[in-house]
Amino acid sequence: MKKILGLAFGLMLGAFTFAQSPVTFTEDMANYDKNTTTVFHFNFDETISESSINDNAGYYTDYFTIDAVADNGQHNVTITLIQDDAMSRKVIHRYLASLQVQTVSVDGTDVPREEFMQTYIEK
Repeated sequence: MKKILGLAFGLMLGAFTFAQSPVTFTEDMANYDKNTTTVFHFNFDETISESSINDNAGYYTDYFTIDAVADNGQHNVTITLIQDDAMSRKVIHRYLASLQVQTVSVDGTDVPREEFMQTYIEK
């Protein structure tokens, strides 16, 4: 019985470990320059609702605008900075946290949110 429970626990742990990130950064990384970009493109999967995307964005209208377009249950999300400053870029981190995003997929690799922000968004 212990072996069966141990096996079941191991399988569940493995399933959670290999879960895909609900957010994909869809920029063309070959031409991407975080220092000059003020418009960021993402794909949010079906686990994040359109109402959550828009409701949470309402708190950050001084920093950026959100354009979310539904696409087969997913959402193509464009974040456009109002001003290109450090605070606006940091608020994107707060926005992702408010949606409970832990990782962002970049070129097929899940990157922790903090590392994603430092590497791809913040100057």
